[in-house]
Amino acid sequence: MADNIRSIPSCADGLKPGQRKVLFGCFKKGVVKEIKVAQLAGYVSEKTAYHHGEQSLTATIVGLAQNFVGSNNINLLDPNGQFGTRLAVRLLKSSLGTTLTT
Repeated sequence: MADNIRSIPSCADGLKPGQRKVLFGCFKKGVVKEIKVAQLAGYVSEKTAYHHGEQSLTATIVGLAQNFVGSNNINLLDPNGQFGTRLAVRLLKSSLGTTLTT
């Protein structure tokens, strides 16, 4: 049951709990300038009690920032760098050094 709650988006806002925690962390930190993905993942995991691992949280942040066709309807985080393409969906190793803004 808990796996279904984490993997199915909510009807109210269309976000999964992990995505909601990332956006809450962005608002709480007041992110208006560029910030590295790894820094945001560390802040969110510390402040929101995210206990599924930073690798999973990094994948969630990258997923929220992807803006190629077929990834999101509207990306919620503004990417600045390499966040994957349609062919290589997630390039997490290169995304640790990239930055994003809200």
